[in-house]
Amino acid sequence: MTKFKYIWLTGHHTLFIATLTTGMLSVMPVFANSEWLMIAVAAVISGFMMTVMPALSMPFMKKITGGDSFAMVTSASPPTLSLAGLASSLAIRKIPLRIWNSPTGSAS
Repeated sequence: MTKFKYIWLTGHHTLFIATLTTGMLSVMPVFANSEWLMIAVAAVISGFMMTVMPALSMPFMKKITGGDSFAMVTSASPPTLSLAGLASSLAIRKIPLRIWNSPTGSAS
């Protein structure tokens, strides 16, 4: 049905995202008279965020773990992993890496 099959293993994070989203929407004048509309929109936004955030971090996790069976994410993951991934990819291009794969410990 969908390729986004991620499971969040923390209930408190779900509550945090839902509360934060609802709090941000509560100050918008369009939701002043309709709490149910605000809750419905917050639920859709929270569900979208909790589905997309692991997908955004997946390319970086795939490089680290060598596969796509594990994803790690927090509410700060998209900007953190995006900036870290960009910075590391730029640094790798500019700084030659030495691979330590010799059994004697010398660089090859």
